[in-house]
Amino acid sequence: MALPGISFAIWSDDGTETGAVLVDWQGGWTVFYWAWWIAVTPFVGLFLARVSRGRTVREFVLGAMLVPAMMCFIWFAFVGGTAIHLELTG
Repeated sequence: MALPGISFAIWSDDGTETGAVLVDWQGGWTVFYWAWWIAVTPFVGLFLARVSRGRTVREFVLGAMLVPAMMCFIWFAFVGGTAIHLELTG
């Protein structure tokens, strides 16, 4: 149950490179993004519920969770592999 403590942590620049990176990251990932995800989640849930009406649990899990996850994995593996190849070969 460390999430509440981590959620309210505010980093300060302590003069080290790590401190500066943490402050920059936290400044870029603002509360707006947190609020956006919290606000959009009910709409995504309602959309999935509406689209999945009449389907079995197995069809829902396969169509709404596994297939998109596999497509993301394939996409990131392809694009990430290409990026690594470009970095290594120039």
